[in-house]
Amino acid sequence: LTALKQSIKLLRSNGVLGVVVDRNEDQKGVKIKFFGHDTIVATGIAKMALRTNSPIVLGIARRLNTYRFSLTFEEPIEPVGSASNEEDVKALMTKVFARVQYHISKNPEQWVLLQPVWPRPDADEQ
Repeated sequence: LTALKQSIKLLRSNGVLGVVVDRNEDQKGVKIKFFGHDTIVATGIAKMALRTNSPIVLGIARRLNTYRFSLTFEEPIEPVGSASNEEDVKALMTKVFARVQYHISKNPEQWVLLQPVWPRPDADEQ
């Protein structure tokens, strides 16, 4: 909780906060389409952006060779709406993951999937 409060304070003072995308182990968040399939994504970055009116700038690190990377920053994604409105949060996360999907599609060899992103269908659905 202390880190979250410090992050919000930093953003409200026009600071820059870096957040690394990670898997959603708790499966809590909003359901969005990712590569055409439903998945649940964590909403922390969207809620912080909406609460502080801070843009989200996606940074893409691409491996070039041993110990070398290329880093590209996307145009800012401006938050619209309220952190307490699930549809606003979902819309923002959909925009973020659409950009992630674009970059993965462009260079799929750059993405390593160590955990499932999409929930397994229930046995009843098969």
